Amino acid sequence: MVEGVTAQQDLLIMLANAVREGDRRQIRQIAATARAAAVPAALVEAMIDLGRPRTMPVRPQLEPDRRLARALELPLVSELEGRAVPLSPAAQRELGIGFEGTLLEAIERLTGLPRDLEELGALLEDARAAGVASATLRYGRARWRLHAFLGDRSELRVLARQAGGHDERELERLATVNHEMANGLTALASLAAMARHPAQSPARIAAALRRIEQTAHDTLAAVHSTRRALGSRPPSEVPTTDAGPLITDLLDSFASVAEERGVALECRVAEGLFTGARSADLRSIVWNLVKNAVEAVGEGGRVRVGASLTEDRVRLVVDDDGPGMTPETQRRAFEAYFTTKPRGNGLGLPLVRHLVERLGGELVVESAPGDGSRFVVSLPRREQLVAMPPSGIRERRPLLGLYVVLAGEAAESLGEALAEHGALVLDVRDALEKDAPVDVVIVDGEERGEMVAGGLRDLAERLVWLGDATPEPGLADAALPRDAGVDALVTVLQRLHGDRLAV
Repeated sequence: MVEGVTAQQDLLIMLANAVREGDRRQIRQIAATARAAAVPAALVEAMIDLGRPRTMPVRPQLEPDRRLARALELPLVSELEGRAVPLSPAAQRELGIGFEGTLLEAIERLTGLPRDLEELGALLEDARAAGVASATLRYGRARWRLHAFLGDRSELRVLARQAGGHDERELERLATVNHEMANGLTALASLAAMARHPAQSPARIAAALRRIEQTAHDTLAAVHSTRRALGSRPPSEVPTTDAGPLITDLLDSFASVAEERGVALECRVAEGLFTGARSADLRSIVWNLVKNAVEAVGEGGRVRVGASLTEDRVRLVVDDDGPGMTPETQRRAFEAYFTTKPRGNGLGLPLVRHLVERLGGELVVESAPGDGSRFVVSLPRREQLVAMPPSGIRERRPLLGLYVVLAGEAAESLGEALAEHGALVLDVRDALEKDAPVDVVIVDGEERGEMVAGGLRDLAERLVWLGDATPEPGLADAALPRDAGVDALVTVLQRLHGDRLAV
């Protein structure tokens, strides 16, 4: 079979040479031999057709990558003598046909990815060396899939596609929320195993049960925080949180997980680590970094967690003595779904980076094969004291950071007062169209209340009913008279969401 294929290839080469020389007699002879050797007839005819004289000019065809970019409205740029040339209508509209910048400058203008982004430079170098390279790059809220390759004249070309369409973003959000729930369940399972141990004293069992309850509460908060962080809205005003006690408490919860895996967990935390962040966000950052380190070192390994204060930053360091990462793994560590673990899902580190950047911080990783890994989180420092309004009286905003959707006249009439108490008030259309993260829906029970409440029940974690009629069981988390007023409503919201509200 191999010899037959080789003979067919040799005949095609001979036919191509005859076509190039224009020897029609030789073309006919070789074509007849090729057909007898079972070379596909369509291929033989196509080769012969190349040698026929043309009486009409042939319209030049766009190269495949240019046709693709034109059809999908994607920016395509090429590098020619050190400057970028826009090749697709999308790139020409954004850059202008006479663009004079470099390829990196063109990519920056087209995508928002900075020209000095290390991952971008590495992608272009890989393409120059190997002929083709692809990567999904992120910077802030910008996320692009770049495909770099060498053209017919060995010029570098880059095709860009904005990553994370609606379906992809939704799947990633659901997967990340699932990841946070799995983290919490891991801790709950370890604590439950500790409580069941026959050698445990009643006091230790009671302490384990209290921690199970707290961990379940924290997991729900982390899931809700993750939904909010991956939503389309920018972060709202956030409370000032002391990260020190939170880190210490979290590591106490994680101690049972580390002990079960045979990993030594060390912790050194300074005092006064005030930063602007929700407790749930900080928990997700610390938990995922520590979990990643514990899984990396394996049995007999050591993980060190430190938190300290610099002049204007709160600094968290998670060190491990595991196998470390190769440069390629380190480069892709924050890429969603990339993992080197047999049971990993590649969502922990991308979530950490997303949360850190959302809080105005920085995340740096240092690693080398055989030398372990070191993750350093740096967050803006805040003063402990709460700012005082001009009157000299401390401002009270008990609903600060709470996302509220109002439906119906009675509910909407309270919007301004709720906003004054710190709530972020949305209308139903805005919440649905933008897929905004919502904490609570407040429904006027007198205006087709049960129908509206049923339609909005899945929009938020909680639903509050305003009406004199009693809602059907399971429909609302709390019910108030229609004229209860804002103070009564604020009290209910604090009871339902006190764990997520600024103090």
